[in-house]
Parts: sequence; C-alpha cells; structure tokens
Amino acid sequence: MPLPTSLYRLAAVAALAPAAAGAATFTVTTTLNAGPGSLRQAILDANAAAGADTIAFAIPGTGPHTIAITTSLPGITGPVSIDGYTQPGAATNTLVAGTNAQIRVEIRGPGDFSASGLTLLVGATDSTIRGLAINRFGGSQINLLADRATVTGNFIGIAPDGTTVYPSAPGTRVGFSVIGDFAQIGGTARAQRNLVSGNSHTGIYVGGSHARVQGNLVGTDRTGASTRGNGCGIVIGTTGTGAEPTLNTLIGGDDAPNATPGNVVSGNERCGIEIVSGSDHRLTRNLVGLAAFPLATVPNAGPGIAVRGGERILIGSGIPGTVSNGIVGNAGPGILVTGPGDSSATQRVSIIGNTIFGNLGLAIDLAVDGVEGPTPNDPLDADEGPNGLQNAPVLTGVDTAEGRLFGRLSAQPNTTYYIDFYTMVSCGPDAPAGSSSYLTYATIFTGPDGTATFQGSFPDLPEEGFATATATLQVSVGSGPTSEYSPCLRLGDRLFEDDFEP
Repeated sequence: MPLPTSLYRLAAVAALAPAAAGAATFTVTTTLNAGPGSLRQAILDANAAAGADTIAFAIPGTGPHTIAITTSLPGITGPVSIDGYTQPGAATNTLVAGTNAQIRVEIRGPGDFSASGLTLLVGATDSTIRGLAINRFGGSQINLLADRATVTGNFIGIAPDGTTVYPSAPGTRVGFSVIGDFAQIGGTARAQRNLVSGNSHTGIYVGGSHARVQGNLVGTDRTGASTRGNGCGIVIGTTGTGAEPTLNTLIGGDDAPNATPGNVVSGNERCGIEIVSGSDHRLTRNLVGLAAFPLATVPNAGPGIAVRGGERILIGSGIPGTVSNGIVGNAGPGILVTGPGDSSATQRVSIIGNTIFGNLGLAIDLAVDGVEGPTPNDPLDADEGPNGLQNAPVLTGVDTAEGRLFGRLSAQPNTTYYIDFYTMVSCGPDAPAGSSSYLTYATIFTGPDGTATFQGSFPDLPEEGFATATATLQVSVGSGPTSEYSPCLRLGDRLFEDDFEP
C-alpha cells in the first residue's frame, strides 16, 4: 500500500537530518599561517564537514591579532559563517555616521599577487563574512563567486584601526569582487556597515546580478571625514566577451522619505561610482564627495558618478519631489554620461531629485567620447550620443511674488517629458548650473513642432539665488534619458532669460 504523503514528508526530513546535524563550529585559536587552530585549518575542516558551518575566533590576548597569510587560503566550498565578532573584545558599530566597530582579527596578505584572500566558491551559497579586517592581498580581498553571500561589518583594504592604509605595491587592488548573484554588501543597520578603503584599483566591484550595496563607507577613514581612497569607489558591470550581463544593482538606501541613507563614496582617487554595463541599476540616497555627516566635502578626484555603458539606470529618486543623492565637491563632473556620438551610446540614464553642486565640471555632463563641456540644444533633438544628447529646457522668466517659473523645451515632437525644477545659491561661469534644493516636477507634452512652454508653481520659491531645470524623456518601461541642467535663471523681482548677469 502506498505511504501517505505526510509519511513521505517525514522521510524527507529524516534524510536531511544527518546533514543538518553535521553543521559544526571550527574555532581559530592561533595567528599562524597553517596548522592546528589556524584559519587555514578551520577552512579545510569546514570544507570537509557537512552542513552550514561556523568559523569562530578565540585567539589569546587583547588584540587586534594579525593572521599573516603567506600562500593562498583554500577556497570555501560550502555554506559557512566566518564571524570575527566572536573574538573577545570585538564589537559592532553603533554610530549613525562613521563607524566605531572594534575589529580584533586582521587577515593580512603578503602584499603581492602570490596569495588570494577569502574566496567563496560557487558551492558556498548563503555564506556570511563579518567582523574582520582583510588587506594586502594582490587580487581581491574577498572574492564572492557564490550566490546570496552576505558581507557586513568588515574593514576591507584598511587596518583594524580604521585609519592605516598599507602600501599597495601591487597588493590590495580590489576590496570586494562580487561575481555571484543576490549579494548583500553592508545593509541598513548600523552594525552592518563595511569600511572599504585603500584598495588601489576598486573598492567594490559588482559583476553579479541583484546585488545590494548599502550603508558602507567607501574611500574614507572610519570617521567618514578623511580620505583613504580606493582607485574607484564602486564599479558596476562586466566588459569581457561572453560575460553574463550585470542586472538590477541597488547602490544605496530606499526611496522612502527619512529612510536609511545609502553609502558614503568619497575620497577616491579616480571616481566615486562607475557603471560600465548592464541594466536596471539604481543609485539612491548616497553621499558622493561628501563626508558622512555631511557637513564637509571629501572629494573624489574625478567624476562623482560616471556612466560609460548600460541601460535603464536611475540616479536619484523614483518618488517625485524626493531628494536623493548628494553629489558635491568632486574634481570632475558631478555625473558624467559618456560614450560614442551615435545610438550605440547608453541611452536611458534618468537623473532625478539629486543635490549636485560645487563640482569642478558640469553637474550633469553628456559627453561624446569623453569630451566634457556643455551640450548645445539642436532642432527637434535629432542628434545622437550619450542619453541621446537630450535637449535641456530653457527657463525664460520668474514671478517671485506668485512663486512661478516659466520656460520652454524644444525636443522631439508629440512626446511627453518630465521637467524637474531646482534652486541653487550661486551660478555663473565658475559655478555652472547645479542643484542645491529640489523643488518639484511638471509633466509636459510637445507639439508637432517639438516645442512646449511650461510653468511651475512653488509656494516657497526663494526670493534670492538661482533656478535651473532638467528634461527627462518619458518612456513606457524603465527610465528615460535626462538632459544636462538648463542655463540658470536669477530669482528675484525681475524677469531674466538665460541670465548669468548679476
């Protein structure tokens, strides 16, 4: 007689029980490179054991303890939790800004390409790495080939004091390499914050899909206020022939008002955040070029955000009227969207609701072949290039008493656009149009000749300063291309058009 379904289920649970029972804890008790009680031996033992194991730490002494690795550590083949916070004296971060995490275990490589850091191989799905300082490995400090990896509360590329950066000749090149899918790097809780600094090439490289990178300090010291730069802070996308595309990356916090801020990506040596390929990426509520407070700048020595490829990218908020990223003080454009001057360039980068000012380049720069500078409008917006070289609106007048701005857009005929309005404190040849405050948006529709006039009403329109605007093409699915900022318009009692005059 066939067994009832319930008995089959019981049999299945019983079959799984030995594997679950095989989960074990392996404790590191020495800083030696190999042998009993070493990290290397703990990894070997975990690989040989069944189930999801734990590697804990109980090294004698107050620490921090340095485990000096001379040859590559074994790749991790099964689910494991490597928990540096089990070491006596270690503690997670409790600060709103910066990190006061106490790291008591450092895994230090030889400073060249002779050894690899921690590697989660494909079989190590659902693994966790937390509470460690990892540095001086010539490739990546942490390689995530497995899916659903979680990495929180670590100091990557920098010493346990959160301040000291080791010479990288040529070691400490990449902090994280995220190749597996559904990785969680950092998080919205204070204890999850990683410090990722001092890596000569990239702090966090995301090549896998559906990654979430949240709440980290990338390029600063532990205070979030001093430079300890990576080459680039965060890089998204793959460029190799035949590589799977990188999809659906979230860099930052949530769109909801008063939600947890995203990452601090500041003080890096080439760029803050760079996107090279893939689609459906979102950059939300990050501080790029700002300190963690954010009362001061910690500039990236290049563009704050550079988009060199990819499609359907949102930089900013998906909620109209909500302020998102702060992109301030960088030694290049605030946001650079660049590519060839044809339709092969990235076409759908939406830039909405950000604070962008005080950068050495334009706040938003649509640059053909990397040639930076203002993009002139053209009839019917027929030219091609990054973001289609979307025409910018022109603000034609202001009525401060009534709180109204007037403008026009010349673009594609019979098409819907969003006009986003911003104010700023200063504007001129040495301070190109940007945005210090986001006002609101309006929806317009161009006529058969490609033109539309518009006005925006603002109860709290300032009586001083300047206004500017962007145009974003509305598309049916995903994000549409955003223009550069319009020439700024002085606020006050008089009406100006395209005015930089005092």
